[in-house]
Amino acid sequence: MRGRPLSGCVGGDGRRMGRLLALIVLAALALPARGTIYIRKSLAEMVGEADRVVQGRVLSKDSAWEGGVIWTTYVIQVLEHLKGEAPGRPAPAQVTVRQPGGSVGEIGQVAVGIPHFAVGEELIVFTRDFGAGWQTVLNGPQGHLTIQTSVSRLATGEEKLVKSIARLRALYDGVESEDLDAFKARVRALAAPAPEGGDR
Repeated sequence: MRGRPLSGCVGGDGRRMGRLLALIVLAALALPARGTIYIRKSLAEMVGEADRVVQGRVLSKDSAWEGGVIWTTYVIQVLEHLKGEAPGRPAPAQVTVRQPGGSVGEIGQVAVGIPHFAVGEELIVFTRDFGAGWQTVLNGPQGHLTIQTSVSRLATGEEKLVKSIARLRALYDGVESEDLDAFKARVRALAAPAPEGGDR
């Protein structure tokens, strides 16, 4: 069964927003599959709108029926917080992300354009927090960046593992791939508070 995807909801009480999102997805899943039209955002816009940006590794996934819709819950181990740490509070070691769609037994539901993850995948994820103890990915594919690891041979003959963000050109303007540390530095710079009395 396929359905029309969502581009996300904003604000409001977590339980109310969760129910609203479930109702919209349920209605969408009853319709023929169509691609979602997401508004392409710049990296600065994505960082500004995200409640949290983390580098993490997917520890687990669990799909279950809720009100006629399959939801998949992911637990992500946080390797680094790039945005979303609350001053004076310990940063969470894990975050929970819920996405509509998934498989239960022999039945699957697909919300086209809604990103899903593989257990063990290392990624950078931009999320919105609805205050219900879970988050959802911001702006579909742009909110989910897979980290790739490759081997680079140094001039000395030694081999070095290199991590990078791939498919950037398809999601954002710019190069096709970027060194992971360089990309994270850009995100941190965009997430930093603007200087008092002036623009960043």
